Amino acid sequence: MRAGKFLFVVPPIFFIFTSCFSKKNDSAQTFRAASVNTVIAKEEAKDTKISTFGTVSYKTKHDVSSLVEGSVQNLFAKEGDFVRKGQKLAVLRNVQMENQKEQYENALCSAEASLSVALSRLREEELSVQSRLLSLEKQELSIRQKEIEYENACQIHRNNEELHKLGGITDVSFKSEELSLQSQKTSIDIAKKEKQISSLGLTDSDIVLMGYAIPDSIEEKNKLLVKLNTRSVQAQIQSAKASVSNAEKNLQSINRLIEELTVKAGVEGIIGARNFEEGEYVAANAAVFTILNTSSVYAVFSIQEKDILKYHEGTPVNIELPSINRSLSSVISEISPFADPQSGNFTVKALLNNFDRSIKPGIFVKSTILQTDNPVFVVLPETAVIQSNQDKNRNIVYTVKNGCVVLQNVEIDSIENGKAWIKSGIKEGTVVIDKPSPFLKEGENVVTN
Repeated sequence: MRAGKFLFVVPPIFFIFTSCFSKKNDSAQTFRAASVNTVIAKEEAKDTKISTFGTVSYKTKHDVSSLVEGSVQNLFAKEGDFVRKGQKLAVLRNVQMENQKEQYENALCSAEASLSVALSRLREEELSVQSRLLSLEKQELSIRQKEIEYENACQIHRNNEELHKLGGITDVSFKSEELSLQSQKTSIDIAKKEKQISSLGLTDSDIVLMGYAIPDSIEEKNKLLVKLNTRSVQAQIQSAKASVSNAEKNLQSINRLIEELTVKAGVEGIIGARNFEEGEYVAANAAVFTILNTSSVYAVFSIQEKDILKYHEGTPVNIELPSINRSLSSVISEISPFADPQSGNFTVKALLNNFDRSIKPGIFVKSTILQTDNPVFVVLPETAVIQSNQDKNRNIVYTVKNGCVVLQNVEIDSIENGKAWIKSGIKEGTVVIDKPSPFLKEGENVVTN
């Protein structure tokens, strides 16, 4: 490719130089070379800072809402007020929730009363079982006493039986004695049956039947028997405790919802909007207030699409705030990913600290954006560059080589303040004719001033 270009470019230059040499010889006697003013092309780093205008915008916006519906009862903040996190802003009222809270409070009182009754009944049942155990011990002692008395009476009866045979005791007395023994025997049997009835649920077999091992000590055994014989009341207590727990949870839930009727600031900032007045109905999750976080603010401005690629996040920016007579330094923090369809500009933001909150959203700003790496261009006076007559989009300059005029195409980046910033076409040190005459032609001999 380079060889091709060389063959394409060199022949015209060769003919130009040949022509110049020929013309010098031919016109030495008849023509006088034109006098031109020239400049030397120089490289300069272009200061690519741009100035643009914009406004201040808040950094973040927070809508403060209530999770439950209600009517506005009290308002404690207005638009423009500064509020701190957790500060009370408004109080709503919900009559249905107030009634529901009373119902839950009554339900809790009823459940607590039922629990108290069940606990009292458990105590009574425990005492009753303990009383039965003591009664069983008493019955056991009574039966033993009766058995001793019965054994003694039987011994006397056996002795009297010998006397009766000898005629020492009458038949009536002996028969009466037999009836007395029979009565004692029956009394013992009745006592045992009564003990058996009284011991229902209090025997070792009952313990085993319920899946427990028989304790070694009497005290532990009695405690276990009391526990086993009061299970129904214990179940009632558990049920009553569950009712109390449910009532407490319901009351806690309604109290939390009622707490949501108090609207508090979730963040620190400025009240940007108050959407309701006293007495108005507020739906659930409706924004009651809008809080603007202005501890940091954005300077928002626009950059044209032809310049946007020159800048990036982190590019330095000087911000002027004429209304409060302040100047700040920042960097580009955000660049919109797409251009505005109407203007073709990209929105750019620079973050500013605003701890004293003197910078208000909406005020005018002037932004000067600096490019960290300034590009280098070949610079000529604007008057040295002309448009081609054949192609208005083509820019050319008249260079001087060996005393002859040579036309050179150039690509211009921009023309600013009388300077043409050239991207390609000529190099530093090239001699260029300034303000060339429209009658000047390529290959013509010139004398430089």
